[in-house]
Amino acid sequence: MCTCFAVLEKKNFEKEPYCCDLSKPKTVLQTYDVSIYPLPHKDDWLISESVLGEIILPPKYKRPPGRPAKKDRGKSGRDMFGKKNINSCGACGAKGHNRRSCRKYRK
Repeated sequence: MCTCFAVLEKKNFEKEPYCCDLSKPKTVLQTYDVSIYPLPHKDDWLISESVLGEIILPPKYKRPPGRPAKKDRGKSGRDMFGKKNINSCGACGAKGHNRRSCRKYRK
């Protein structure tokens, strides 16, 4: 019995407006009235030659649409949290400063 039936019976409500006919116990029992016959063993199946001669291949893989997911590149902690860009001077080529703050290059 369904839990909704138990609650409705306990509260003394009518079941009709709240539950579908398919979920009633009487209907559920009627579904099992029909006899079910198991299939015979695979060796006893009668399969025509035209079906046996047919080659069935799996479907070809198709890449799903959309942007691919990001991949983790396995960077170390220093690479991830360290300083990303290092300035380099356009005049003298040294790293750590730019042309504006270069001591060797004066206008």
